[in-house]
Amino acid sequence: MLFNVITVWDSISSSKTTKNFHNRVISKRLESSLCTYISAILSQDSLSPGPIAYLISGSNVTFTCITSNDWNLTYFYDYGLMEENFARVIYQRNSTICRPLFIDTHIGEDKYTALPCSVGQPVSITIRYINSSYHNKTIACRPDQGKLITTTVKIREMLTSPEIDPRGVSTIEDGTVASFKCTAKSIPKSSIEWYISGSKLNDTVTTVNATENTVVSTIMYLAKKEHNNKILFCSANDSFTAINSSSTTLNIEYVPTVHIDPGFNPYIVYAGQQNVTLACVVDDANPADSIHFQWTNLVGISSDQTIILANISNIHSGEYRCKAENKVGNSSVSSKLLKVQYGPQLSNIVNQYDIIEGDNLIVSPMVDSTPVHGLIWWTKQNDTNFRHDSFVLKINQINRTSSDNYTCYVMNTITPSGMAKMNKTTQKTFYVSVQFKPFADFNSQYSSLHITAKEGGTLLLTVTITANPTPNIEWRFQAESEFGSCNFSTLLSNTTTNGFRTSSITAFDSVHISNFGDYTFTAKNLAGNFVRRFFVTEEVNVIPPSLEYVVCKSTTAIVMWKQISNGDRSWEFYVQYGENGRNMKSKKLQHDNTNQLMTYKVNGLNPNRKYTFSIRAVNLLTESKSRTVECLTDVACSNKETCDPVKEQPVMFQVGLSMLVVGLLFLTFVTVFVVCNSKYIVLR
Repeated sequence: MLFNVITVWDSISSSKTTKNFHNRVISKRLESSLCTYISAILSQDSLSPGPIAYLISGSNVTFTCITSNDWNLTYFYDYGLMEENFARVIYQRNSTICRPLFIDTHIGEDKYTALPCSVGQPVSITIRYINSSYHNKTIACRPDQGKLITTTVKIREMLTSPEIDPRGVSTIEDGTVASFKCTAKSIPKSSIEWYISGSKLNDTVTTVNATENTVVSTIMYLAKKEHNNKILFCSANDSFTAINSSSTTLNIEYVPTVHIDPGFNPYIVYAGQQNVTLACVVDDANPADSIHFQWTNLVGISSDQTIILANISNIHSGEYRCKAENKVGNSSVSSKLLKVQYGPQLSNIVNQYDIIEGDNLIVSPMVDSTPVHGLIWWTKQNDTNFRHDSFVLKINQINRTSSDNYTCYVMNTITPSGMAKMNKTTQKTFYVSVQFKPFADFNSQYSSLHITAKEGGTLLLTVTITANPTPNIEWRFQAESEFGSCNFSTLLSNTTTNGFRTSSITAFDSVHISNFGDYTFTAKNLAGNFVRRFFVTEEVNVIPPSLEYVVCKSTTAIVMWKQISNGDRSWEFYVQYGENGRNMKSKKLQHDNTNQLMTYKVNGLNPNRKYTFSIRAVNLLTESKSRTVECLTDVACSNKETCDPVKEQPVMFQVGLSMLVVGLLFLTFVTVFVVCNSKYIVLR
């Protein structure tokens, strides 16, 4: 509470006579006005300043007596100089005037000054030179109809800067409690408050009034990290003046806080990425020196601040955790999830698939990738148009033309943190081997089923087959003399393979009679087997059939031939023909063993092509073959020389020859007709 201090200087005189007079008046008033005094106790009377006045030593103070009672006389007492009940100043008042009746001047004429008064208004005096002797003494006033009204004088002790202990720099660990003491000296006593950088603290405070003029405040301060490097001080206020103390700087020590760089979480890397760095970064710590680090992760424990993953692989996926430690303790753990993305990894595809022709091929790979694959396709090495977009390669009823190298491609897209997207493609090449059983390749060298050989001559048996895989070849022989028995011998052969084609030859440089007989060729692989038998007999003179001529039209040909027979009816005759001598076809011919000219019409020819024709005679023991005739479709010819386009024979010659043949046929027909008619006439 702040009091107004009024200083008034005046001259006051006093005498012993005045003192005696004052005593008599007081006694009379006390005796006659007991009831008035009792009423005054219950009144709202006061002396201002009061009831306690904090005054500066040497000051002049005006005291005003305020009362609600009617009075004739008002008395002022100064107990700061003496204890006797002696009025220093007396006021008199009636209904018309108010005046000082007595002023004590024996201490000095200027000690007390009675201020002018008015009827119905409070009265005031000024006391000069109030010094330390007034401390805890009273100034009083009393109306004649009231009680004694007092003010206790307190001589002020000026507030100086409070003292804080400890001061300077105070080092405290975060979360612990430290005690600080603030001492303030003043009259009146000060109130003390605590502040950190201007913000009032509400921690536990204990205040002790050590002496009349001394106050000691103790705060139990709970250290907080955010108060580091802030100023702690106390402030004292004696109601007149507020003064701050000296300060202490708070050095709050606390554990580190950390994070992991780079800032991506999860942190996406890719397999094969080089020198990936993870750093345990200290954001804040006090003290910031002598910090120890600790990493824990799937690949081990490290005490370095930075770990470097030299070559990323799948084993590096997982959570990485780091913490830091200073003298205060360990930080909280910072963690980062490392995700390793990688291109597709293909499995469940073997290097070669062996499959039987006609079966269904199914290749179903297993793909491991992160993220999952987006595309999968298949290609074929020798077929640029082949592309199969599906997770499974399936070829139904596969045939031998599907044998080839196939490649499976798988692609995904990885998205490493802080980098552009990347497409990763993996491929696996494998071979599909379509297996099929052996069968004869008549377009290559191939021996006849019946072969004749002369004793002492050479014998060559040749078989060409196609097969996959390459078959096992076996030649077996049974001599004519062993027919009907189970005696077979195994022969050596010369066998070569080129791709799917296998040729096997067994040969005799000098045929012996024991070499005539039954030869059996067997080729066997996983898909099946092929057997071919050859009969080798002793060569006898055979008269081959005669191919007279061939007339070619646009799509047909007339073949004219003769059977040269010695009466053996075991022969079968075939016409063999083919374009340019390739892809030979064979048609069985009808014959009557009369050695007469016969014709056979060949259909299905292509116009403007060169064809070769021959007649083949076959029985169980041997075979023979006529000469070969060539002709162009739409061109007739009677022998090889006139039909050979290389020799460029005139076409008119061939046409004339054809007309001659037709004329002969017509003449023969007329002759037969005449003879028949002649017989008819004779019979009639």
